[in-house]
Amino acid sequence: MRNRRILFGMLTMILMLVILIAIFTNRTSQLTDFVSEEFLMSQPSLHIEKVNGTKLTTIDISKPSQQEILTLLMELPLRKTNKAYPRGEADYRITSNENKNFDLLLYLDENIITFHDKSKGYLVTDETFMEQVEQLLK
Repeated sequence: MRNRRILFGMLTMILMLVILIAIFTNRTSQLTDFVSEEFLMSQPSLHIEKVNGTKLTTIDISKPSQQEILTLLMELPLRKTNKAYPRGEADYRITSNENKNFDLLLYLDENIITFHDKSKGYLVTDETFMEQVEQLLK
């Protein structure tokens, strides 16, 4: 009987440890955890550029498309990665006209977003997000 209690206690501890590890490794964040309120204004004024190495090409899109991109970004679940991503390899750079010091870089093929002061990436867990953004930018 005593051995069963010890075995049950050990199995319970192992199960709790597995649950805690799963919780901490699967944490997701949202864009609102990283960006300023100016970036998330209801009347967006986004500056979007196509990145080609060191060359940036401005893309003009309508205010409704900007609002749609912003809405998609705000609902986006993100998971932190340990890999660093070079700025020159991004596909798009998005900044707010009110705060040019903040930028958001999109890496479409990798499904990654990085932020202005971090080179570490955030994995976009929504599989359709990058496709939707690319459609809006065309």
